[in-house]
Amino acid sequence: MTLRIELLTVLGAAVPPPAEGAPSPAQPPVAPTIPHETHLHGDTRRDDYHWLREKEDPAVRAYLEAENAYTDAVMQPTTALQETLYREMVGRIQ
Repeated sequence: MTLRIELLTVLGAAVPPPAEGAPSPAQPPVAPTIPHETHLHGDTRRDDYHWLREKEDPAVRAYLEAENAYTDAVMQPTTALQETLYREMVGRIQ
């Protein structure tokens, strides 16, 4: 988990700023909030994103695919760096 976070930090820092006049990157998808309350031991917990647990729901799949498309678009300038880092990491596995 830590390696992934560090790798994403490195890759995110490697993304060059957009050139002047260049189109801005796509806007990230925004997950709708649907209130869901759980009552347990006298506490009420509210989770606006509980609906994302329903993996078979077409709306959840569509949202996750939109997130993946956004990530691919934003990270596209780092494709070569990602491949280089991946090959280096695989090369170090005993």
